[in-house]
Amino acid sequence: MPNIFVRDVPEEMYRKFEVVARRDHRSIPGEVLYLMEEAIQADAADILASRAALQRLAARRRTTGRLPIKAGDIIRGIRDDGE
Repeated sequence: MPNIFVRDVPEEMYRKFEVVARRDHRSIPGEVLYLMEEAIQADAADILASRAALQRLAARRRTTGRLPIKAGDIIRGIRDDGE
């Protein structure tokens, strides 16, 4: 399995990792891996939500022949997808 080494971790951050790892009954490396996985999953969810919003816009264009022309319409469409 590949390894990742992090140097010069600030003391305060390391202490926070210790506290959170202890609370979650994990080792510090286990906690770091868990948090990295959570961050990757959240990023993937954002990508999927954006892709879904773009697919809805493309479907609208196919059915109506036009896209929303106001930026607010596009932003609302993306926000609505997140709910």
